[in-house]
Amino acid sequence: MFNKFKIGQFVLVTGIGKCEDKKYYNQKAKVIEKDDYFLDYKVEFSNGTTDWLDEKYLRKPRKYNKK
Repeated sequence: MFNKFKIGQFVLVTGIGKCEDKKYYNQKAKVIEKDDYFLDYKVEFSNGTTDWLDEKYLRKPRKYNKK
């Protein structure tokens, strides 16, 4: 099965979490695991908290090259 985000990958979170019911806006997090049934991702934030989020609230950070 194809996963959009790999375990251990850093992502930017913009949306509402399912466990904490907290709003996140452009917060950096690390993917811990994926639930294949609900298609949710469990992410860990820099302060140590974890939350389950929908795939639509996650995105990959861009890498810009300076010339």
